[in-house]
Amino acid sequence: MSALTLTLPDGGALALRAGQLTQCAWSPANQTAISAALLAAGQVTLALPAQGGLLSTLSVADNLTLAASYHGMPWAELDAALALLLPALALDAAAWRTLLATPTEQLSADDRRRVLLLRAALTPAAAWLIDSDFFADAHPDLAARGQALLAQALPGRLAVWLTRPARAAQPGAEWKEPPP
Repeated sequence: MSALTLTLPDGGALALRAGQLTQCAWSPANQTAISAALLAAGQVTLALPAQGGLLSTLSVADNLTLAASYHGMPWAELDAALALLLPALALDAAAWRTLLATPTEQLSADDRRRVLLLRAALTPAAAWLIDSDFFADAHPDLAARGQALLAQALPGRLAVWLTRPARAAQPGAEWKEPPP
């Protein structure tokens, strides 16, 4: 799908174009309206939420395999595709094996983002709904790498960046180096 124009609950119009990240004010009503319009247009939609987004009772490997199976991607193809994407997120082979075996409920916030970014890049023809808080407290390097990975995978996709009002700075809310 190359373009889609939809009407938001406040009466405004939102024009989505493939390969373009379109900004829209976040609200539950807007998110629902955009999701419904994409679904009605036959578009697979993938959310990159500020919180959640993975099945917490499954491992990372199971979450990625399940997502790939939804799109008919065999494990061998998924494994090959992931190998090409891992350097973009600065994951070496040892860190990747550890991450794959980890139950998602035990992931750090940055590792959860890595898994969601990988799933987004691998989901064919998906439209993305990206919460602007997705990178809010991410390690600066991961935020930059994640945004670059999304930009690399954006051509041909519809994408909406759901912007939230600026939050007042709260002590301790920003990313911090973990203690040794």
